[in-house]
Amino acid sequence: GVQWLSKVASFSLIAQNDSYEHSQLSKCYYYVDDINRGKKSPITDRPCNGVFTITVGNKDTDMCQGSGACNVYAFSKDNVNNDSEYALLSFSFDTPPAVTRFIADRNIVNVANSIVVFSWEAEDIGAGLKQVELWRKRAGGAWERVGQPKLLSGALSAGVFTDSPKDNGVNYEYGLHVLDNLEKLGQEPAILAVYVDTQAPTDPPLCDSPSGDYSGS
Repeated sequence: GVQWLSKVASFSLIAQNDSYEHSQLSKCYYYVDDINRGKKSPITDRPCNGVFTITVGNKDTDMCQGSGACNVYAFSKDNVNNDSEYALLSFSFDTPPAVTRFIADRNIVNVANSIVVFSWEAEDIGAGLKQVELWRKRAGGAWERVGQPKLLSGALSAGVFTDSPKDNGVNYEYGLHVLDNLEKLGQEPAILAVYVDTQAPTDPPLCDSPSGDYSGS
């Protein structure tokens, strides 16, 4: 199979004459079949002269967007209208997954509540979603994955991650990785920053009781 990110691809096939003296190649034909949704493009014919080049362009791949898998069927005819056997090529038109939402319920945590909830939404209209991962970096440190990936399925998904950073006075950064079933990594969303303030506030000093008589006369 062939995978590409652009909307145009070319395939080359070799069409051969049969053994009959007066039978010659007339035309070659192809059509695209969306195997997941049962849609077929119109049959396109081209003159063929031994080497038959199929250029699958926008009108064909647009039909396959959101499906993730299509087949190209090609065949030839001679000048007495005999069909050749079909040749089959498979391709997929896939774009990376997209993160459509990534937010934190707070950007400062303290000693009373150090849990941060990260909400996310993702989509992939081609190969489908495979997994999502939360990543964290402590200021001055390296990126590390938080916990285990969440396994996904289908084109749309949403959920939450939680984390409890503990180091007082430290900034943390959080990112999200989303992969599809073709192992494509989606464009990462904007990094979220969380500051850890675990120092409890001190009690204010007590004031002296006021003196004097404030009652009315």
